[in-house]
Amino acid sequence: MVLTANPTTMPSGDVPVSTSVSVVAKVVDIMGNPVRNMPVHFEIVHPGTYPIAQTKRPSFSQTENLDTLDIVTDSSGQAVAYFWPGHFETNSSKSEPEYDPQATAGCTVQATWYDELGYPKVRTLHLEWKNYPWISVKTSASPLQVEVNDTVDVKVQIIGDGWALQPKPIDVILVIDVSGSMDGTDISPTRMQAAKNAAKNFVGNMNLSKDRIGLVKFSSKAYLLQGLTNQSTTINSSIDSLQAIGGTNLRESLYTAIKHLKENGRDNAVKAVVVMTDGDWNLHGNPLAVGYGFPDTDPSKTVRYQTYEDDYDIARSSYPWLASGSSFNQANIRDTQTGQSYSVNGYEWYNNLPDPKGSITSVQKWWYRYYPINNNGKLMQGYVCNDGDGLNTNQNMSVYALHGLKNREVRLYTIGFAQDLNDDVENALTILTTATKGWYAWAGDEQKLNSLYSQIAGELKTEASVDTEMDISYENVVIDTTYPGGEVFDYVPFLDKSTYIKSYLTDNTPIGTPINRDDTQNWTAANKYTLSFNIGTIKLNQVWEANYRLRVKKAGNIDLFNKTDISFLSADNIPQNVKLPSVFISAAYNLTNVSISTPELNISKINVNKITDYIREYTWTRNFTGEGPLTERYWISVDNGKQWIQLGEKTIGDFDQVRDKDGYYRLDLRTIEKGVEYADIIKFRVEALAFGTQSPVRAQIDTDNGGKNKEGVFIKLL
Repeated sequence: MVLTANPTTMPSGDVPVSTSVSVVAKVVDIMGNPVRNMPVHFEIVHPGTYPIAQTKRPSFSQTENLDTLDIVTDSSGQAVAYFWPGHFETNSSKSEPEYDPQATAGCTVQATWYDELGYPKVRTLHLEWKNYPWISVKTSASPLQVEVNDTVDVKVQIIGDGWALQPKPIDVILVIDVSGSMDGTDISPTRMQAAKNAAKNFVGNMNLSKDRIGLVKFSSKAYLLQGLTNQSTTINSSIDSLQAIGGTNLRESLYTAIKHLKENGRDNAVKAVVVMTDGDWNLHGNPLAVGYGFPDTDPSKTVRYQTYEDDYDIARSSYPWLASGSSFNQANIRDTQTGQSYSVNGYEWYNNLPDPKGSITSVQKWWYRYYPINNNGKLMQGYVCNDGDGLNTNQNMSVYALHGLKNREVRLYTIGFAQDLNDDVENALTILTTATKGWYAWAGDEQKLNSLYSQIAGELKTEASVDTEMDISYENVVIDTTYPGGEVFDYVPFLDKSTYIKSYLTDNTPIGTPINRDDTQNWTAANKYTLSFNIGTIKLNQVWEANYRLRVKKAGNIDLFNKTDISFLSADNIPQNVKLPSVFISAAYNLTNVSISTPELNISKINVNKITDYIREYTWTRNFTGEGPLTERYWISVDNGKQWIQLGEKTIGDFDQVRDKDGYYRLDLRTIEKGVEYADIIKFRVEALAFGTQSPVRAQIDTDNGGKNKEGVFIKLL
C-alpha cells in the first residue's frame, strides 16, 4: 500500500481559495496489480499541542470533524478520503482579516490496511496548511497502469493560492493642481474639468469594497480636502468642488499627501500618491530638497526681526519665492547685506518632518522677498539649512515617502498635464518618482490623462508573488529497490519537442505564449536524468504547468516524484521548499493483452511426499493462461497457521515452463527451528503471483494426525 495526497501543502481553511485535498491509499499486489474491495482505515494523528493561532481542527468533511474513516478500495485499488485543512484566527477588530504572517500548522494522516495474512500495513503522510504567501503543487500522470516499454505523460502544476497572494487593498491620495492656469481652455472645456473627469474615472477603476481614496488640492497652499474613504460619492463630490486659483505649491502638496498616508494608511495596503500638475512649481521650491533649506513657519525659526504675514491665507516663510519664471535658482541671496548677490536653488524646510531632516544652522543669509510682498526692496536676514538636500534627509519627498517600516512606504506617481513642463522640472519629478518605484509621464489631453490614471490604477492592484524554480530528479528511482534513472525511464520527445510549458489563470485565461522545448540534452547530462525549470514569478490564481513524456523500462510500482522539491523565494523574501506530491504508476508486461482477456492463475492438488523423517517433497498442479513471468513463494507454519515462515521465492520466466506444469519444492526440516520436532503437524503453503491477475493466489496443505495429507485449497481470483 502507498499513501499520497495532492497537494501536501495547502492554504488554510479560512482562505477563500481553500478546498479539500484527496488523500489516496493505493493497494497493489507484489506485481503492481491493483487490489479491489480492500478496507483501508484512515486516521488523523493530531500533534500534541496545536499552534496558538489555530481555532479549528482539520477534518475529512467541511461540516464535521472526522478523525477516522473507513473506505474500501475501488477497481483501481484506490481508497480515497477528502481532507479539509484547519483554520487560523484573525484580528476581527480590523476591517480586513489579518493573520500571523508566519501562520502554519499540520498533522499526520495515517492509513492502515491488513494484508492477506492479517498483518497491518501502516503508511503515514504529513500535511501542512498555511495562510501566508505560498504555492500549491499538483502532480498527475496518465495512464497510471502502463506496459513496460510504453510511455506515460506526466503533468506538474504550480498554483499561486496563499492568502497573502490575494490582491492587496489600496490606500491612494489623488493630488490635483488647482492653480490659476487650470482654468485654461486649451483642453475642452477647461483643463480643470478634464482633470475632474479623469480623476473620477480613476475612482471608478478602484475596488472601493477594499480600496480607499483621499484628495489633496494645491495651488499657493496644499489642503487635505478629503481623507481616505471608500465612499465613491464622497470622493467624487470633493473632486467636483475643485476650483482654479493661485500659485503652484507642488512640494507642500506632496508633503501633505505623504504625511496623511503615513499616519492613516493601513499596514497591509499598497500606499500611493498620484500628483497631477499643469505647470512648474513656484512656491516652496524643489520636492527633492535641492540647495538651501529656508525655515518654515515654525515661530522659533522666523526671519530675524520679521514676523510672518498671512495674506491670502498663506503663512509666509523667509523663502524669497518668485511665484513666476523658473522653478530653479529662484533665490538671489548674499552673504552680507552689502555683498554681491548670486542665484541658488532652495526649498521650504519643514520642521515637522521626522528625523533625519537636516538642521537650521547659525549661518545667516540676506535676500529680497519677491512674492507676494516684496517688502519694498528691503533685504531680509535669517538662518538657513545647508545639510538637508540630496538623498540624506526626509526633506527630499522621495526619502520621506520611503521612510520608516516597509509597510509604511509610499509610492509616488506624477503626471504633467496640458502645458509642457520645464525640462529640469520633469527630470526632478522622474528622479522623485522612480526612487519609490513609481514614474512620471506627460499627458497632452484628457484622453491621455485618463489612460495614465488607468495605468496607475492597474499597477496599484499588485499581488504578492513567489519566484520559483524546480529540479525534477530521476537520478535514482525506487521500485522495490533503487535503480539509476536511466534504467527505469527514457525521456521521450512529443509534439516535436519534449517538454510543453504554459501559464494561465485559474479561469483558463492564457498568460504569455506556451513554450515547447527539448530537454534531451539536460536529461542525459552527466547521467543525472534531471529536468530543470526556472519557473519565475507565480501570482495569485496563476497556474504554471509543465507536461513531459517518459518511457517506462522496468516493471513495478514506481513513484514519479520520490526526490523532488520545489524551492522558491516567498513574497517576504524567505527561502521555502515544497515537496512534489508522489504519483505511483504500475508498470507490467503485456498489459495490452491483459486488458483484452484477463489471464487466469490456479494452483491446486498440492501433495507431499515424505522422503525421510526430515525431507519432504511438495508438488502441485499449476494452471496459468497469461504470458508474463510468474513468481512463487513458499511458506511453512509449525504453530497451526498462527505464524508463517517464508522458505524461499522463485520467478519462472520461461512461459512454456509455467503453463500447465506441476510445481515442485523440496524441504529439509533440519533447516527450520523446531522443524523436525513438529514434522507431523507442519502446514505448507505455496503462493503464486503474476501480472494481469488478481494476485496472489495460494494453495495450502496440512500434515497432521500422523502425517495424513489433505487436499490443498483451490483459489481462483480474477
